[in-house]
Amino acid sequence: MAKLFISYSTKDHGFVTRLANDLKKMEFDIWLDRWEIDVGDDIFDKIQFGIRESDYVILVLSSNSISSGWVDKEWKMAYWNEISSRQVKLLPVLLDDCEIPEFLKFKKYADFRRGYGDAFKELLRPIKSKDLSSIKKPEDRQIVNGRSKLEFYKKIFSYASSYSRMNMPKEDARQFALQWCEQWSNEHFELFKKIFSYAYSYSGLNMPKGGAKEFALQWLENYHDRDFQFFRNVFSYAYSYSGLNMSKEDARQFALQWLDRHKPPSMPKRPT
Repeated sequence: MAKLFISYSTKDHGFVTRLANDLKKMEFDIWLDRWEIDVGDDIFDKIQFGIRESDYVILVLSSNSISSGWVDKEWKMAYWNEISSRQVKLLPVLLDDCEIPEFLKFKKYADFRRGYGDAFKELLRPIKSKDLSSIKKPEDRQIVNGRSKLEFYKKIFSYASSYSRMNMPKEDARQFALQWCEQWSNEHFELFKKIFSYAYSYSGLNMPKGGAKEFALQWLENYHDRDFQFFRNVFSYAYSYSGLNMSKEDARQFALQWLDRHKPPSMPKRPT
């Protein structure tokens, strides 16, 4: 499922909270500062990581955000990422009448001035969302068209070799991409990225990249996308000071054990 970073002014928190919750209900992975940044975190590093790991950056344009220094920095980082990597796409959202920044004037925006419902549908249109509950069976995983298979390989290789992602040596990334194309589908790759990002991030499991890769691969073998939020909830409680106050590694093991023992039966353990 696509990962969405929302850049906004805190003065527009009412609108943004509604937007974020509506997107979350559709099972998108939402990065919102007050959900992701904890006391003591380096704000700039967390924002930079959030933008880098996102598929889309939603820019909430308003008279409040135009005058915000932090929002301006986020927009410039997102714009640079879009140009340099072509992996992050900017999605402007116009909340009220304001001066549009020069670098966004040629981009079409979702116009929420005319009403919420139609603009929300317009915002969703470019976002490629797929229901991971319909992941294909193993015998259907391979991409049969030669051209699309090459594009899929390039996508995996780029993510594996990128410094800001898995940062694997090119030969290892090549082998990883070849093996992936033979064993898994694009839907599985989107889930892998989501798990890897959480496992590697400081606000998540804070594992080294090699460990995060193995954790994400093991997740694909043993669990479903719908299990992930359940795992995160248990992990957060086990790790939090007001909860069990365990170390991150102990909390991770606890959450996995809890998931295996107490997972609701309606949540299948393996992708089907």
